[in-house]
Amino acid sequence: ELLSRVASLDQTVWSYVQSHTVGGMSKGGMASKLQAVSRATSFGHAALIASGRCPNILTRLTEGEPLGTLFMPAAEPLRGRRRWIGSSAKVAGCLHIDDGARIALASGRSLLAIGVTACEGVFQRGDCVAVRDPVGKRVARGLSNYSNDEICKILGLPSDQIIRALGHRPYDEVLHRDNLVFDSEGL
Repeated sequence: ELLSRVASLDQTVWSYVQSHTVGGMSKGGMASKLQAVSRATSFGHAALIASGRCPNILTRLTEGEPLGTLFMPAAEPLRGRRRWIGSSAKVAGCLHIDDGARIALASGRSLLAIGVTACEGVFQRGDCVAVRDPVGKRVARGLSNYSNDEICKILGLPSDQIIRALGHRPYDEVLHRDNLVFDSEGL
């Protein structure tokens, strides 16, 4: 069934792709198409998915024929630093989080060391890292307040114990919510 217009890429839209998979891969690469659409709409652009096999598709679409799905731009597009974090910043490492941290991030909170279960890669304070949930799905990207060596020493610890483990505590958060961008499929 053709959806002519999608106001936002929410879990319902993503579930259409996830429910039509064969061997872990979606039919026709729809998941990768939705990821591209998600990036475009998050930057404030509309996007359209239509069949390239349809004769004169571009002409017909510009004339208003409903042959594809129009995705509307995000109400609050990513700009500036958050746009860079979400799309262009090189990911230097990865933090794995527990379910409690996933829930906290989903409610708009920062990532604390207590919710970090593992750290991968070599990175410094200020580098961009990926965040993966308990099943390994990438849910966010953010700028780290600590290096990988420091995170390995404080993972799983409450914030008030960071100073004991490192000898200093410049931040309570491993990733501050102002420096976090959630992936297209969200939390």
